[in-house]
Amino acid sequence: MRRLLEAILNGTYLFFGIGILIATTLLLLHLKKRPRWGLWYALMCVVTLLLSIVCGSGERKIGVLPAACVFVGAMTLLLWICCDLSPIDALYGAICAHAAEHLATIGSGVFRLIYFDSLLFDISNPAHVVSRLVVNLIVFAILDLIIFRNLPENGRFEIKTFYTVLSGIIILVIAVALYRMTTLYYSREHSHVIIPAFLYNMLCCGSFLWFQVAQRKYARSQVAVELERALRRQQDAQYTLKKEHIELIGQKCHDLKHQIAALHTISNDEEREASIREIEQSVMIYDAAVQTGNQVLDVILTEKSLYCAQNNITWTCLADAGNLGFIDTVDLYAMFGNALDNAIEAVRKIEQVDRRLISVTLHSQYGFAFLQVQNYYQQAPTIQADGLPKTTKEDDGYHGFGTKSIQRIAQKYGGTVHFSAEDQIFTLDIMIPIP
Repeated sequence: MRRLLEAILNGTYLFFGIGILIATTLLLLHLKKRPRWGLWYALMCVVTLLLSIVCGSGERKIGVLPAACVFVGAMTLLLWICCDLSPIDALYGAICAHAAEHLATIGSGVFRLIYFDSLLFDISNPAHVVSRLVVNLIVFAILDLIIFRNLPENGRFEIKTFYTVLSGIIILVIAVALYRMTTLYYSREHSHVIIPAFLYNMLCCGSFLWFQVAQRKYARSQVAVELERALRRQQDAQYTLKKEHIELIGQKCHDLKHQIAALHTISNDEEREASIREIEQSVMIYDAAVQTGNQVLDVILTEKSLYCAQNNITWTCLADAGNLGFIDTVDLYAMFGNALDNAIEAVRKIEQVDRRLISVTLHSQYGFAFLQVQNYYQQAPTIQADGLPKTTKEDDGYHGFGTKSIQRIAQKYGGTVHFSAEDQIFTLDIMIPIP
């Protein structure tokens, strides 16, 4: 039993297996898990430890590169069965975890060279074991703060091309090969050369991980920018068109009022009253112009009130927007347009006509502009960890952008956004300071 324990502890890949498992676990904490993922995770931990013993002990010990492939494959399987990831995303995560483990291993090697004047790791030396554990934990903690939590978004990586994974594989193969060559020809006389080589190796792995974070952030920002541009172009065109429509409606309402006055000259009472009622009914639909003190909001609110009147949606609006001139026209249109469109979309799904209600309140108080939009809902929305409601549409990669746009615009002007759903009523509250 003692010999077996010594063989296990002296296994070449025991600490490597534990290290890559810790790195993968830290990454897993920031990913979206599958149901019963804990059971699969425990099973893969056992498998990883067994692989560490089998691959690094006895005469069947395999080389560094084959071992790296084995453990990356094991971590890929762990991430795939425990997290809601595609196989390519799981492989990407395993490569990043291996880079983190390699970075920690090299860091502990540099520490031993500096403080113990030896690269060799002695399992029987408590100082070596403690120093390796401490250095690894410090490196992993730093990487978790800087790298791991910034790689995924909404619990996923969403890798769009295999070239990202391929570049990671190439860099890691070069780094591992360089590390192997350095340790293979190690001698105390050449320690002054090994430390720069190790530092260069650390730079390669660290740069790879940092580049992944920068690349992911850039890709997300580009998607957001393109969607925002498309949304702004569409809403700018809609604003221009709807402004013309509202002005035309106002002119027609003015003309119809004169026509109504002329109808009173009709001698036949029944014919005259029927014509009056018919024209008045049509005027009531279109004479819904909202006066808020802000031309942009007048257009938006009037257009939405007309839509609600035509679709059996009860609309109440109390708005004073005279102090919102500091908000850019497109921003104002996008923020209010998205908020009202979401409310209309929600109440349209309700079959009971008496519950198809939308309430809009806008006022200024204590140096702040307050907007509140309330509506009933058919299905209770889920408020996510970021405070935004989860979209009910299937293509959640692009839908839900309206609420993100509302939040971004409010934050642009130093404001806050709050979503809530209670007692069958969904509420959007926006508070923006008035300069």
